[in-house]
Amino acid sequence: MREMKDSGIEWIGEIPKTWTITILSALFSERKCKNSGLAENNLLSLSYGNIVRKNIESNEGLLPASFETYNIIEPGNIVFRLTDLQNDKRSLRTGLCKERGIITSAYVTLQIRSDDSPRYMHYLFHTYDLCKVFYGMGDGVRQGMNYEDLKRLRILRPDQDTQRRIADYLDHKCSQINTIIARQQQVIEKLKAYKLSVITEAVTKGLNPDVPMKDSRVEWIGEVPGNWTKVKLKNICQFINGDRSSNYPSPNEYVDNGIPFLGADSLCGRYVDVTQSKKITKEKYHSMGGAKIQKGDILYTLRGSTIGKNAIATFDEGTVASSLMVIRPISLIPEYLLYWINSEEEFQQRQSYINGSTAPNLSAENVGSFVMFLPPALEQREIADYLDTKCAEIELTMLKKQVLIDQLGNYKKSLIYEVVTGKKEV
Repeated sequence: MREMKDSGIEWIGEIPKTWTITILSALFSERKCKNSGLAENNLLSLSYGNIVRKNIESNEGLLPASFETYNIIEPGNIVFRLTDLQNDKRSLRTGLCKERGIITSAYVTLQIRSDDSPRYMHYLFHTYDLCKVFYGMGDGVRQGMNYEDLKRLRILRPDQDTQRRIADYLDHKCSQINTIIARQQQVIEKLKAYKLSVITEAVTKGLNPDVPMKDSRVEWIGEVPGNWTKVKLKNICQFINGDRSSNYPSPNEYVDNGIPFLGADSLCGRYVDVTQSKKITKEKYHSMGGAKIQKGDILYTLRGSTIGKNAIATFDEGTVASSLMVIRPISLIPEYLLYWINSEEEFQQRQSYINGSTAPNLSAENVGSFVMFLPPALEQREIADYLDTKCAEIELTMLKKQVLIDQLGNYKKSLIYEVVTGKKEV
């Protein structure tokens, strides 16, 4: 077993006795290479700890001239996104560049000046990132940092052979782990698709394969049970928007304990989750118009990236943000409606309104015009009960896969930490 010594860095602890500690500026300089004359057009971005390509044609409103201010980076450069440190403590903030390209100059890019391994240093900085080292640097609350803030950061420096051996080992092990994670994620996606097909089959065909059928006159649905009735949602539900008046709550009116004021982030599963929602006072709640939530209401997102996201309320008293509405079942069972809203039948009709739109947006009137084939009440209950059981089985399998993914992710983080700090010899 190797002899160890105290690193003098609290969160690292002991390191091998032969390793040294230096400061970042001893090994790295900041790379600043302006993309003058649009010399390079391979647009790169830092995403989930990886430097990835982006389509320069989909420039999200940027004019071509804007890319002249971007930084040309090279393989082996290490990129740091050190902006918005105060509000975003979840993003991965470092990445290793593997190809020449351009990246926003808002990021800090380092180039190594020695024969040290960029791959080892990338894993080391990744560990610093996971241990939230960058958030504790500097005085007070920092919105962002630059190279000057980084240059005296203390970093570990094993000999170069050890660096390369560690990088090779972690490349191999992380690749194995990532492959397993990717396979599990593929299984989850297949289970999601299977769940959707089970729901769609039940709400368009019913549970009894022997009942007389009729043509729905909807190509992708085909036949439906003969005793099901074609209806528009507006004839069996009430649609209530959130308050859009001058009474709409401002951030300084939120309170720690009060009435739930709900946005799309509270629609995280089958049921509305109020635990992390914004809250308003009773007085504010009663002064507002628009939706006042009742048990059995379905909350539905009308715009943005989460359009169509939904969940059912299990409580009375609450209201919704202007981007949501409440669907209140009048002539059908709420649980059955919830399953129908999460079927391919609803999705196809929703897409017909938003296809081609750069800013997806629905109105209560749009959703009210959706058509469904409605079974009798007793059959609605039977279908909802069947789907409760079936979907619970699928979701349990998905949960087990997600637990495995989380465990593998935690193992990978632990492995990188143990190896780059010398606690595990390779």
